[in-house]
Amino acid sequence: MTALEVAESMGIDKEVASAYMSGCSDLVECTQFVAMRKGSTVHIAVKVKGLGGRKLLRDCRAVLAQWFDKEPVLHAPVKPGNSKAVRLAEALGFHQYGATTDMVWLMQTKEHFNG
Repeated sequence: MTALEVAESMGIDKEVASAYMSGCSDLVECTQFVAMRKGSTVHIAVKVKGLGGRKLLRDCRAVLAQWFDKEPVLHAPVKPGNSKAVRLAEALGFHQYGATTDMVWLMQTKEHFNG
């Protein structure tokens, strides 16, 4: 699974996605997920196969652990109505702190992650 494949599946223009990704601090592409970080903002897209949910969460947490070495707080924007993405973020320890018409904002602190 690549970040450009995820962008395409979301209807995001490849050039727009490439420009955004070029400004990212970190990009991780795996079979079951793609994760990227731009400063303290993180995006994670997953594709769960079978009963692979626990391993997927472990792998995502391993990436987050590396990012918390660089940032004390991570923010995760989710499009309104994407309840699956909100559930994933909450399973990873994020909690909602705000919402706009364009995004639901979730966050997690390093202390909470390591607590």
